[in-house]
Amino acid sequence: MRKLLMLLVTAFAVAVAGCATTAGSPSPSVPPTLPGQTLPPVEITRTGGIAGVHETLQIGADGHWTYDGTMPATEGQLSESVRARLAELLADPRLPTEVAAARPGQCCDRFEYELRVGDRSYEFSEADAGPVLRDLIGLLHEHTDF
Repeated sequence: MRKLLMLLVTAFAVAVAGCATTAGSPSPSVPPTLPGQTLPPVEITRTGGIAGVHETLQIGADGHWTYDGTMPATEGQLSESVRARLAELLADPRLPTEVAAARPGQCCDRFEYELRVGDRSYEFSEADAGPVLRDLIGLLHEHTDF
């Protein structure tokens, strides 16, 4: 199960980096969050693929997560070290650039994502995901049911 999850996370990250673009607000910056600080609310939705999935993962400031997707809704708690790594990835200055390079709708049968961090929203496709997006998706797959 873990290997399958890691494979899916890696595939997602690769796909996300290749087709991303910012949606909504023209500001490409991610709200600054430093390790050890409280996370902003995070929500990521994955849709598409051959099976036509629709999955959502919500993560609260305290690291409590809720997953709603192909299996019954589940929930859990991220450890302090995982929260710190997630905060690092979300604050990485390369993230907006990677999202912009992975525009949605560019690839057939690939997952498309919507990432909400605080009040910012980003849409991207899995096909051209860069290293930060791949790491972000991998982290979420490894430590949640997403």
